[in-house]
Order: sequence, then C-alpha cells, then structure tokens
Amino acid sequence: MGIFIERPSLRAGTITCSATSDGMWRVDRFTGPPDAIEAVDGVFSDTGHCNECLGPGGCGVTREYETLGGDSTSRRIYTRRSALGNCHSVPYLAVERFGEGLAFDAERRDQQYEWRVLTDPDADVEAFTNTVEEGLRDGLEVGRRYAGEPIHW
Repeated sequence: MGIFIERPSLRAGTITCSATSDGMWRVDRFTGPPDAIEAVDGVFSDTGHCNECLGPGGCGVTREYETLGGDSTSRRIYTRRSALGNCHSVPYLAVERFGEGLAFDAERRDQQYEWRVLTDPDADVEAFTNTVEEGLRDGLEVGRRYAGEPIHW
C-alpha cells in the first residue's frame, strides 16, 4: 500500500479475482503517471512480497506475477498464489469463513484498499469483519458496508 500513499494519483482496480482453498489468482489494472507505474513494476517483480497481506510480517506463500500489458501510464498484472496458506488477506479469510464460490472485487488508491465480497445473504459478515480486524497491522482499520438485497434476480 505504500506506493499508493506515496503516489496519490495511482489507482488499481481488480478486473477479476478468484480464490479457493488451493490458491488465488487475480488480474488488476493500474493507472497513474509513469513514475507511479514504474513503482508498481518494482513491487510486482518482488515474488517475496505479498500484496494482499493485511497482517504484520509476510505470509510465506509462493506467488508469481506477470505483466499482461500496458503502457507508460497503465499496467495489467496477473497474480497467482499456489496456496492461501496463512495469509491474513481478505480472499483467504473469506474462503476460510464462507467457503468457495465467492465473487471478489477490489480497488486501491491513496490510503484505501477497498474489497467487495459477494456472499450469501445469510453469511455472518460481522464475524468475518472481526476476524479481519483482529490480525491487522498497526495503522490499518476495517469498515463494513452492505450492498443490500439483489432486486433483479
């Protein structure tokens, strides 16, 4: 998240994200000025750095990154993690709490990393939020909003 705080014009949005108990993959689109995109390249070339962890320390999960395309002001980056292991991240904790088959979306900008998780209406979202909150590193906090009931289904 440091690169987003240091470069407030940098934005990232998830194109797709899927997680199971066996791993996670996602594709994100980053936009910003050339120096911010260069910083993204640096962070995502470090396979020892987990970009989903919200807890202190690293998770030790094997991951790979691949740049799928872009130009001087944008990148599309594929991330694959072979296992979710012990990562204190929204995808890992959501799969652990709610099971597989969830829909994920995320946006990163400035000091915010906002996740949206589509779950069953009866899911215990409060317990999930508490679990996420319990393992946060210093300086981070969790908020919760509900999208509401689907009206066109």
